[in-house]
Amino acid sequence: MNILSILRRYGRLWRYLARRSMMTQLTYRGDFLMGLARNAATVALALVFYQVLFLRTSSIAGWSEPALLVLYGTFRLVRGILYFFVEDTITTIPEAVRRGELDFLLLKPVSARFLLTCAQVNLGAAFNTAIGVGLVVYGLHASAAPVTVGMLAGYLGLVICAVVIFYNILFMVMTIAFWTIQVDGLQYMFEELLNMAGLPNAAYRGALGVVFSYVLPVGIAASVPAGVLVGHAAPALYFYGPLFGLAGCLASSRLWRRAVASYTSAGG
Repeated sequence: MNILSILRRYGRLWRYLARRSMMTQLTYRGDFLMGLARNAATVALALVFYQVLFLRTSSIAGWSEPALLVLYGTFRLVRGILYFFVEDTITTIPEAVRRGELDFLLLKPVSARFLLTCAQVNLGAAFNTAIGVGLVVYGLHASAAPVTVGMLAGYLGLVICAVVIFYNILFMVMTIAFWTIQVDGLQYMFEELLNMAGLPNAAYRGALGVVFSYVLPVGIAASVPAGVLVGHAAPALYFYGPLFGLAGCLASSRLWRRAVASYTSAGG
C-alpha cells in the first residue's frame, strides 16, 4: 500500500470519527454553548488586560498594540488548531494505560497512536481558531502593515510548525503515563508552557530567552509567525522551527515505540 492510499484511508477514517464526535458534542448543546461562552470570556479578559497595559506604554518588548493583537491572535490560532484535533483524545492516554483499555486499540487494524490522538475533535477549539483568525485580521488592519503572498505563506508554514511542535511535546508528556501512575502535574505544566507563547519572544531575556527560543521553543508558537506579518523578523528561528518540528516527530515516535514495547496491559 503506497503513501497516498494510506493517507486517503486515514482521511476517510478521521472524517467518520470527526462527524461522530461532532454529533455527540452538539447533542449536549448547553455544555457546548457554555464552553463557547467561556472561551469568549477568556479572550475578552485578555484583550481588556492588553488595553490596560497600553494606557501606560506605546509598546511591550518592542511590539505595538496592533502587532500584539496579531501575536495574541496567532497564539489562539495555534492553540485552537492543536486542541481541535487532539485535546479530547490525547488526554485519555493515561487512563487507557491504567485500565488496560489500550489492549483493544493495539489490536485494531489501524495505528493506535492515531486513535489515541485524533479519534475526536473539539468544536470549542474550532471557535478559538476562528477568534484567532479574527484577531490577526483586525490587528493587521489596525497596523496597516503591507502583507504579501510570500509573507502569508511563511506565516502559515510557521503556524503549522508550531502546532506540530506542541503536539509532539504534549504526546510525549502523555506517553510518560506508561511508566508513571499520574501525569496530571505534567499536563498542567504543558498548559502553562503553552500559555507563555502568548507573550512576545523578546520578553524572555538571558537564559530564559535561550530556553524558550531553542530548548522549548515557545517563541515559535506565536511570536515568530506573527513577526513575519508585523515586521519583527527572526531569520534563525524560521529554519529552526521546521527542524525542531522534525526532531520532535522522530523523538515522539521513538518514545511511543518504547512505551508500547514496555506495556504489559491490565493484567501485567
